[in-house]
Amino acid sequence: MVLALYRRYRPDTLLTVIGQEHVTEPLARAIDSGKVHHAYLFNGPRGCGKTSTARIMARSLNCEKGPTSNPCGKCESCIALAPGGAGTVDVVEIDAATHGGVDDARELREQVGYVPIKDKYKIYIIDEAHQLSTSANNAMLKMIEEPPSHLRFIFATTEPEKMLGTIRSRTHNYAFRLVNREVLAKHLAEICKRENIKCDDAALKAIATASGGSVRDALSLLGQFSAGMDEKGLSTEYVEWQLGLTPLGILDELGNSVLENDLAKALEVIRNACTQGIEPHRLLSDFLNYLGIRIREADTNDRDAMSILVTAATSVSVSLSQLKSSSNPELSLDLAIARLFVQPATQIQTNAPKQSEPVTKTEVKPVEKKLEKPQPVKAVVKKDITDVADLEVRWKDIMGELSRVSRVAWLAYMDSKPLELNQTVLVVGLKDASKLMIASEMKHIENLKNVLVSAVSLNVSIEFKHMELTNTEEFDQPNTNDESVEYKDGLSVAMEALGAVKIHEFENGGN
Repeated sequence: MVLALYRRYRPDTLLTVIGQEHVTEPLARAIDSGKVHHAYLFNGPRGCGKTSTARIMARSLNCEKGPTSNPCGKCESCIALAPGGAGTVDVVEIDAATHGGVDDARELREQVGYVPIKDKYKIYIIDEAHQLSTSANNAMLKMIEEPPSHLRFIFATTEPEKMLGTIRSRTHNYAFRLVNREVLAKHLAEICKRENIKCDDAALKAIATASGGSVRDALSLLGQFSAGMDEKGLSTEYVEWQLGLTPLGILDELGNSVLENDLAKALEVIRNACTQGIEPHRLLSDFLNYLGIRIREADTNDRDAMSILVTAATSVSVSLSQLKSSSNPELSLDLAIARLFVQPATQIQTNAPKQSEPVTKTEVKPVEKKLEKPQPVKAVVKKDITDVADLEVRWKDIMGELSRVSRVAWLAYMDSKPLELNQTVLVVGLKDASKLMIASEMKHIENLKNVLVSAVSLNVSIEFKHMELTNTEEFDQPNTNDESVEYKDGLSVAMEALGAVKIHEFENGGN
């Protein structure tokens, strides 16, 4: 039987514990200076080195040349306590999940009075310590409060808040944390080199990401994938499919189509992905993570790209929660992606009578052509704009006009609302405080000012502030009965982008 990688590469000294320098370095100094406490509490997520560090502590304290932070590895105690060693009678590991009762604690209390048989210290490592019963905690309290000089306790837990407060206060607490993805990928690369495993850097990063920062989980995945790999080794494509992830190439295509405002390409990408068997929820979830990485790696000076990425990530996050309860996941995925490209299309009202012609259902006309028709609006608006209330009535039309001038400016102001207006200054409130910086950029302000002048003959300075809403106050939501606004669902947007034309419309149950 092959020994699992996470057991074969278990650290044997404090220096070989990866990603926990904030814990191992202080412990090493305490051991070397002879300031070892009688009880320690190691807490943190699973698989990050708590139990391994506890065993190393026992090895360091009982080494013939110790206590030392660098055990010799040659004495009887070091060999017995090394990874894969037989252990010693003076170092006892207790799993509180199965031995956490009061009877176990009483038995332990009877044993601690005996001096070590071979080693310098009698050390108890109590794993999953949060599962000790209240009675067991109380039974152990006296031992921890006034222990014999030869006794040391090391508690390890993933839930320190469940530990008895009186016990926590009598221990030295060290918080372990998940290992950085880059550090973990480098560690995996070193192991692959020792094991003669061919691998791609991107594949190791995917494993490190999937493990969530747990070293043990990462080594388990590496062992699983290396056991079933072919002569090509651990390729990125192989690892992505084994993990059930959306291939990075698909995410790159989808992300670039969003930045390029190419809906047709985006729909084609997700259609091909679903054809390959990628589950819609997984695809959207991976795309959200991908957008997060692009945001972190993006040039902060490129405000346009940053604004598009942030808005897209926000929309995908909302769609992701809705997709879970969808009865038609693939359609919901199409709509979620199409929603990233939707802009409000406005039709400017006039005083002219409405045309009596019915709307032709067999033709999808481009929105831009509708908006470019000259409309005698300005004279009416010039007369009506007298205060902020009048401006608020026209604000949706103004935002629609702005969306044709600059998509990025519209993204910055889409959830805005006019708050105050005088002869020289217009104060605009923003629902999202994170957009204040983008909204205050001069090029976006100029676009908004130009639209205000052309649409409502309003030439003023513009100031922005975050508008905090009360429970009863909220921004105006679009009115689906408002004839001045043309609403488009995801299907209409997709048809427009693909140049599709409706040939015939069937009624329910028709042939």
